[in-house]
Amino acid sequence: MEPLLAFLGEVITEEALLDLTSAVTDSLSKALPGLKLETLSEVTEEGLTTSTLSGNYQNQPFTIEGI
Repeated sequence: MEPLLAFLGEVITEEALLDLTSAVTDSLSKALPGLKLETLSEVTEEGLTTSTLSGNYQNQPFTIEGI
């Protein structure tokens, strides 16, 4: 598992996107033990990739956009 900082400045390929998704999920699960991540989606436009996370933390739904 690669640390998240390893992805900065890298070209996002399909394989890299899967690795990034796994790294984000792993990092968040370690930092927030009660987190249940339901979706992590990425959108790439003009070479810039942004993510949206949604799920449940301590029985409260959340969505974080534009990461």
